Amino acid sequence: MLQRIRGARIAVIFQEPSLALHPMIRIGEQVKDVLAAHESSSRSAMRQKTLQLLGEVFPMDAGHIAESYPHQLSGGQQQRVLIAQAIACGPSLVVADEPTASLDPSTQQEILSLFRKLREKFRLSLILITHNPALLAGFADRVLVMYAGRAAEAGPVEKVLGSPQHPYTRALLQSMPSEIEGHVNQRKSKLAVIAGEAPNFEMLANGCRFEARCADRMELCTKREPAAVNLGESHAVSCFQVRRVNGLEPRQSGAASDCRQSREGYGRRAVRGTKREVMALQGVSFAIRPESTLALVGESGSGKSTLAFCLACLERPTSGRINLSGRRNNRAR
Repeated sequence: MLQRIRGARIAVIFQEPSLALHPMIRIGEQVKDVLAAHESSSRSAMRQKTLQLLGEVFPMDAGHIAESYPHQLSGGQQQRVLIAQAIACGPSLVVADEPTASLDPSTQQEILSLFRKLREKFRLSLILITHNPALLAGFADRVLVMYAGRAAEAGPVEKVLGSPQHPYTRALLQSMPSEIEGHVNQRKSKLAVIAGEAPNFEMLANGCRFEARCADRMELCTKREPAAVNLGESHAVSCFQVRRVNGLEPRQSGAASDCRQSREGYGRRAVRGTKREVMALQGVSFAIRPESTLALVGESGSGKSTLAFCLACLERPTSGRINLSGRRNNRAR
């Protein structure tokens, strides 16, 4: 069952292409291996389809790339190879885990442009994981901001980036460097930082997980976790302060894929063998429509990659369900 899902219905693009590609196998063979895992065709048909796939991401040089080894390609070219592998079997959903993290700014934009083209041509739904919200304007349709394994804010990209409501979202955007239009008379200034440290998942206290670092915290924030409230246009925020200011109540829960109340725990053993469960992901719900892009944003350790692995059936969540085109796509432990 999982073999029919992984790569065929849902594909993952991992964040470091130099590690994801085998250094001793030519690029063409590595793309063909993906096809062979899901299709039964002749060698010549496989070869032809491999060149067609590489032609989607290397329009002028597919034959040369197919005969190359990974070390002969640049970082951007290696990332394009991973994209070719991801679209090889015509998946409905592609999860891209930090696909531009190791690339320079101009190459980042090239990769994002390629994603746009392929999303339209192959009618893909795309989940983009990133810690850099600056990449999302004009690319993503919706944004889900995660903090310490929970969803802090979710909504249309224009709303979340243009008018962030959760204190963490505001702090995250304020900590980004501004674009400098000129260097003349440009005064140096320190970047804003988010005070404190992310919580230890093994020692989570009651209350909001961002409370210790939040400038707007209230006494209620230390007692229980806030439920999400709707601000309109599918814009939801999990914050007591937002709820109080707007006089709102928690929200009630045609998508291509949806994830409902996913919960992922990892077992850890102490020195003497006592097993403790670490909840890396808890209470995350969202939906993504066909031919749209959802961005998962947050600091390292916020649960973005764990969620990606659950979606791709590489991890089995402790509880919750994941649907693809209306059909359940996972079994909890």
